[in-house]
Amino acid sequence: MAVEYKVGGLIITWCSRCKLTLAHTVVAKVGSAVKRVQCNTCRSEHNHRSEQATRRTASEASPARRSERPSPASPANRDLPTGYTERLAQFADTLPVPYSPEMNLEKIQLVLHPTFGVGIVNRMLSTTKVELEFRDRRVVLVCNRPPKA
Repeated sequence: MAVEYKVGGLIITWCSRCKLTLAHTVVAKVGSAVKRVQCNTCRSEHNHRSEQATRRTASEASPARRSERPSPASPANRDLPTGYTERLAQFADTLPVPYSPEMNLEKIQLVLHPTFGVGIVNRMLSTTKVELEFRDRRVVLVCNRPPKA
């Protein structure tokens, strides 16, 4: 028996941003087919892929598609963090601080973000914005915000 999903309902499927199978909310359907979903973890909205497509792994991809992917040294990947593991090893005795927009972040501090994981403060962009380096990306987050009343 096939499960009938409703718009606004829950579906477990592959998140193309998180690269994990996670809970999503159905955003759009055409007939009985789910077309767009929103990840409940990272909040990204993307096309829903059928179960068969989500099971396909990179090793099963055709050689032509594999050759289209940028190499680690290509300009498309130049902004990805390098040396993250080595930098993280410098903080072996330090526990990461749970992220909150109200916190005062300083350069070279470990932060535990609920979505991205453990990050290292890379640079202060302003008094209320900071760039954090995570394993696979750099993210700009707010900081030093007054608490909500």
